[in-house]
Amino acid sequence: PLKQKLGLNTESISKNELIKLTQFLIAQTNYFRQNITSKQAFEEKNINAEVYSNYEKLPFGFHKIINPSLKPAFGSNIMSCLGTSGVYYFFSGEANVNTNTFAFEKPFICSHEVAHQMGIASEQEANYLAFLACEESKDPVFRYSANSSMAVLAINSLWRVDSLETKKLKSTLNNTVLDDFRKIKSRNRKFENPVDKYVVSAFYDIFLKSNGQKLGSESYNRAIELLIAQKRKTGY
Repeated sequence: PLKQKLGLNTESISKNELIKLTQFLIAQTNYFRQNITSKQAFEEKNINAEVYSNYEKLPFGFHKIINPSLKPAFGSNIMSCLGTSGVYYFFSGEANVNTNTFAFEKPFICSHEVAHQMGIASEQEANYLAFLACEESKDPVFRYSANSSMAVLAINSLWRVDSLETKKLKSTLNNTVLDDFRKIKSRNRKFENPVDKYVVSAFYDIFLKSNGQKLGSESYNRAIELLIAQKRKTGY
């Protein structure tokens, strides 16, 4: 586990630590969104080289990408109906990204799938590494993609602990960020279907658990624990 490799202590995380991290991620999200023009946020560009370059900057000796392969996924509409933004095909070693995602979502999604390509099986570890990789970028779209994605995970985690504090913090998101979130919600609504909600989600949860992810689909949110543990070591 990464927490052992990196010496991260995830024990006894307090609500105050979760609140502090959520505040930090929201502030970062607001800041980087202000540094992006509307055109930059939604334009399509080749980000593959940047994704791999960011990973090379990480000071870890255990990660290595042997066969870089990051490409648009075939059948993205089907993936959207299944609620999937990206997928790693372990048979071919390819990382695939749903083409229905917005440009500002893709850096984090691509980085997540590349983490799997590096041999990281855990969803929470893949999210954590994707965040660290995007943070190495000088591109505000990459930084916004990572911080906004992790902010959503932090907000969801905090909601289960303190809904009133969560509402208070959500109100500090600026309007441009909220507009982006509405666009994502509107797109997702187009692909909503009972098969994904009642069949695929349940099956995917079983799939994750059968592959060693004891928390199932909840493991996506537990990436926040790793980030809190990192902040314990490095500070804000």
